[in-house]
Amino acid sequence: ICSERGFSYWPRAIGNPRQLFIHTPEEVYTAFRKWNGTHSCFISTSGYDDLHFEAGGKQSPRSIIYETTFFDFDHETKPENAFADVQRLSQYLSELDVAHWVQYSGSKGYHLFMLHKPTKFRFDYRDGSSDALKNLVNQVQTHLKHTLGLNTLDEQTTGDPKRLCRFPYTKHVSRDGVCSGRHAVPVTGDLSTISHETVVASSYRPRYEPITKRGNRLLLKEIIQLLEIK
Repeated sequence: ICSERGFSYWPRAIGNPRQLFIHTPEEVYTAFRKWNGTHSCFISTSGYDDLHFEAGGKQSPRSIIYETTFFDFDHETKPENAFADVQRLSQYLSELDVAHWVQYSGSKGYHLFMLHKPTKFRFDYRDGSSDALKNLVNQVQTHLKHTLGLNTLDEQTTGDPKRLCRFPYTKHVSRDGVCSGRHAVPVTGDLSTISHETVVASSYRPRYEPITKRGNRLLLKEIIQLLEIK
């Protein structure tokens, strides 16, 4: 699951939501097996390098292995609106032959993961490199939001290369610790022929399915060129 879904480079962060760094997929399995059903199981959308301890004992990366641009769609009362937006973005990326996959969050929204050829970026607040990468990511997400009218895209999650997301096939647990019985589940097949209700029904007893290939992986800078972002 890790390699095919774009969680290929280590170390990276996991959280429930308190974050810690892990160095192998086996550590992910051990932690999520313990948390699943009682805590949310989150994983960072990027891999890290050059971990350092900052003042106060906090550990942070000075480099990021960037291979995923993460889109988080959410609607408090009408999750089918979030589904409509993720369908629209998926169709657009498919027309451009850009690699991506879609996941139901297990609650009120959907995620889309745009997969890239991995690139190592310096990520240090001291020299402005972290802000530079954040701006690049935000430009891509904001451009697509405005171009396609993606009204349910959560702007609080844009421009964040270190963003955490729900790990596929783990149970959705609310902030109050309530497990709904639904899972964060990848949406496979032709999204134009699937309804939100069908996706929700499948999330109670999900079955693992290999990723459906949708497009080619491009570098982040190639995506920016393809979209003609100025």
